[in-house]
Amino acid sequence: MDTYKSSGPGGQHRNKRESAVRLKHVPTGVIAQAAEDRSQHKNRASALSRLRTLLGLKVRSSVNLDAYSPPPQLLQILPPKSTIRSSEVSNIFLI
Repeated sequence: MDTYKSSGPGGQHRNKRESAVRLKHVPTGVIAQAAEDRSQHKNRASALSRLRTLLGLKVRSSVNLDAYSPPPQLLQILPPKSTIRSSEVSNIFLI
């Protein structure tokens, strides 16, 4: 985590404290930063949320929808009339 003084609009309240936050995920090198708020805590929370989103997008893999079948744990918690469930799947869990 790195804190710094942010520049930009905001007038006399902008540059008084080091409230901007920059977070770096060392294994991947992904960087997220936030400087919108005057609170370092709020900026840290925003930057962490952005970092999580960027990491999720980076490690996401494509899914072949024709060959996809949901895991059994998901099928157990879905409602009985869900469009994902099929009749043969419903019968498996009744045993």
